[in-house]
Amino acid sequence: MTNKQQIPTNINVLLSLVFILANLWVLILLPLFVIDHSPQWALTLIPIAFFTTTFWSLIHESFHSLLHPNKKINNVIGRSMCMLFGAPFSILRFGHLLHHRVNRSIIDRSEIFTTGNRKKGLVLTLYHYNLLIGLYLAEFFSNLLILLPVKWIEKLMKPRLLASSDHKNILQQTRKQLLSGKHLWLNRLESILILILFTSSFVAYNTYAWYLCLFLVMRGIAISYWDNAFHYGTEINNKDAAFNLSLPTWYAKSILNFNYHQIHHRYPYLPWPELPRAFIQDGGHYDGKYWPISLRQLNGPIYIQSSLK
Repeated sequence: MTNKQQIPTNINVLLSLVFILANLWVLILLPLFVIDHSPQWALTLIPIAFFTTTFWSLIHESFHSLLHPNKKINNVIGRSMCMLFGAPFSILRFGHLLHHRVNRSIIDRSEIFTTGNRKKGLVLTLYHYNLLIGLYLAEFFSNLLILLPVKWIEKLMKPRLLASSDHKNILQQTRKQLLSGKHLWLNRLESILILILFTSSFVAYNTYAWYLCLFLVMRGIAISYWDNAFHYGTEINNKDAAFNLSLPTWYAKSILNFNYHQIHHRYPYLPWPELPRAFIQDGGHYDGKYWPISLRQLNGPIYIQSSLK
């Protein structure tokens, strides 16, 4: 079977439609037509926020062109969901695909700090900020970053990228895929539309604007916390290093089998329903249970010798 034949197109499109409608409810329909008359409907924000991981997993499929066999449709749906998520599709996709390429390298291991390079109090603050909401805020504020002059963007990026031995190639790819021609124009257009959408939604909520803020905080915690949960403490300098974590089948399916994360890194071309089968074919070894392993992140930063690259 080819990749395209394996994609569960109908399920993916249905789920995408559900999440698009759910986010339109949160950002437009609820504040404009419902909240003033029936504030109790704000309770619907809780289950929508609860399924943030599923929403992200679906967006993630679009990054790998596994949401729909037609690439144009795949990108249109993915782009629509990303705008409702709060960041441009191309920026999020580039960042994720770069993660696959540089996973556990010096620029992509957020829990690892070299001994003596910063005061531990500052390290703890930065670590827990990134763990609990920092990643989502960085993704959201990429809407402002992409509006800056290109030279400024590159200047802001260089200090972090210079740590990588492949920094020249990464910067070249960033220029090519994000910061030039139609790519830059489209990213900026999306960013402007996203900023207008979220600002208008905040204004529309009026005195209930704190409901939207609370919803976005819940989304931010879910996204930021689970971003590195499958990599925390894994082998450095191994781009396939990740955990396969055990979950009841129904729960695994509810997050599109994201718990088979090491399998995904090994076979990034496989659609989400194929991951359990690949896991069994590879020996079926779990690295632990989903919740206990993910909670280990609360142990804090991991320090290594500065000589380790």
